[in-house]
Amino acid sequence: MGAIVVQAMSNNQAGEKGVQMILAETSPEQIIQALRDSIFDPERQQYAVITFKYINEPKIYTGSLTKAFNGGLTDYGVSVQEIC
Repeated sequence: MGAIVVQAMSNNQAGEKGVQMILAETSPEQIIQALRDSIFDPERQQYAVITFKYINEPKIYTGSLTKAFNGGLTDYGVSVQEIC
């Protein structure tokens, strides 16, 4: 149904929440919004979400407290993230 990546200072609860939302067919944008809740410490995380239902709308988020070089790119059905 899709995939989620939670990296930088990986947070298992954020990953689990993302999987639940993917299974509920939530849009990647709504999933990213939910994972930006402070309980998931989003400013230390980098998220990527892609789903088959919203294949043309992959979404990413990189927190402001991740490493100095960070970023990501998305396109139809593709999401690439980097933290150095």
